[in-house]
Amino acid sequence: MADKTGTHITAVRTVSVPVTDQDRALEFYVGKLGFEKRLEAPYGDGQRWIEVAPSERRRPSPSFPPAPAAPPASTPASAL
Repeated sequence: MADKTGTHITAVRTVSVPVTDQDRALEFYVGKLGFEKRLEAPYGDGQRWIEVAPSERRRPSPSFPPAPAAPPASTPASAL
């Protein structure tokens, strides 16, 4: 029987993120996260198709640290 609890995803190539404000999204991904704008092209009636990617110089990797442990139920809030 195959293991049904694990994931078989080994890589993510492209993710589409629909946004209502493309300029604000571009500022966030390029200005804050350090991504590079790879493509900007007209798309439909006055819209744009924009693609960003991690910079070759700063290729971030996702990090998913565990959540902090909750204090025991018997610990008074004043002791935290």
